[in-house]
This record gives sequence, C-alpha cells and structure tokens, in this order.
Amino acid sequence: MEVNRGKTYTDKKNVYYILLFAFIIILYEVFAGFIYTNYGIVLENPLTKQPFTLQLFGLIIVAPLFETWLCQYLPFYFLRKWISNKIRIELIYIIISSLLFASQHFYSIWYAVYTVMPGIVLAYCFYYFYKLYQSLIVSFWFTAILHAIINFVGIAFEFLQGVFLEN
Repeated sequence: MEVNRGKTYTDKKNVYYILLFAFIIILYEVFAGFIYTNYGIVLENPLTKQPFTLQLFGLIIVAPLFETWLCQYLPFYFLRKWISNKIRIELIYIIISSLLFASQHFYSIWYAVYTVMPGIVLAYCFYYFYKLYQSLIVSFWFTAILHAIINFVGIAFEFLQGVFLEN
C-alpha cells in the first residue's frame, strides 16, 4: 500500500473503503443475528431501551468517539512504540483491539462474542488508514465515522422494526 502524501481525505476511494467495511460488518451482523436467533440467543443492548434522542447521542456520537479512542487508538499507539516487527504488530494489534472492543460490549457473553468480528473490522479500518496516511488522528476519525455509521444503521433497523411490528 502506498502512503497517501496528498492528504486528500475526501477521496472517493476512502468513501468506498468505509462503505465496504460497513457492508462487511452489517452483513456479519445480519448473518450472526440470524444464527443467534435460531438458537434462541437474545442479543440485547441495554442502550436500545433508552429514549430515542439519548440513543442517537450516545450510540452515534459518544460511543464511537470513546470506543475508537480506547479500543483502536490507544492499543495502536502503545503497540507501535513497543513492537518493531510490522507483521507482528498488525496481528497483535487487531487481536487486542477486537478483544477490548468486545469487552466494552459485555452485556452478555454472547453479545461480547458477537462483537469480536465488528471489532476486528474496526481495528483493520484503523490500521488501514494509518498505513495510508501515517496519522493516528486521521485513522481515529475514519474509524469513528465507520463506527457511527454502523451504530446508526443498527438504531435505524431497530426503529423501523419497532414501527412495522407495532402495526
């Protein structure tokens, strides 16, 4: 991967990658949710029981910023200082980051397991944009935006599900 020296963050390629990462996570969540449902496992996030405006604020603004900082930014920041082997840092970083992300979603053991895969994609997103721009801040913002998109899609899906199931 070539480092992007032009610093064009709004490049169409970046949008495509964010949409690709979002598609992968959404596809996984639909597939995994279907499997969990077939086995009678309920995946319930307590934040979805909050008022709608609080959900929007908490899940689309606060959670993506805080969790990106805690689960992607900090592990990468420290690991790149401690590990010099590039291949090893990528693998170790993605494992640590995804497990930290899952630990932030420990509403049940099944919910934590369920969030490992989105954590892997978010970690890879952070790493990908770091490799592209050599900037932790740029990586942070792209990953937080991806996380916000995923949370927005989840909220919208639950909202629409509630609207259509009530009728």
